[in-house]
Amino acid sequence: MSVQPMLPENESSPMVQDAKQRLDVCHRLSIAFGLLGFVFSSYSGWWLIAAVSFQLGMIISAVWGMTYIARARASSGTYVTFTFFMVIALVLMFSTAIQIIFMDQTNQFADCTRHALTIVRQEQCKADLEDNLLGSLLK
Repeated sequence: MSVQPMLPENESSPMVQDAKQRLDVCHRLSIAFGLLGFVFSSYSGWWLIAAVSFQLGMIISAVWGMTYIARARASSGTYVTFTFFMVIALVLMFSTAIQIIFMDQTNQFADCTRHALTIVRQEQCKADLEDNLLGSLLK
């Protein structure tokens, strides 16, 4: 006894059209959340918490969109697109989490490079950052 999915035969049925509209909404939400999460991850402080929230929203909207792909009769490229959205969001969440964990060191590095006028001073800022990170990891 096999179970057949309840997919309509007609491409223009209301169920398929509704699924296509919801899939389009999920696609747009994923892009918007991804852009906001990417932009906010370049700031520090509470902006990083907002970035993680938007990146989590990107994952949720991508998963939500994947639930409508079969009903919308979308192409297989749509699966790849939503999977790509989730991978990008996970990478951004990981990098933002690292920034949150090492907030003091990244703030010191930002201040140092902001005041560095020469390439030698920028290299010194990088060396200081490496030393600070190593020191905080070994604590």
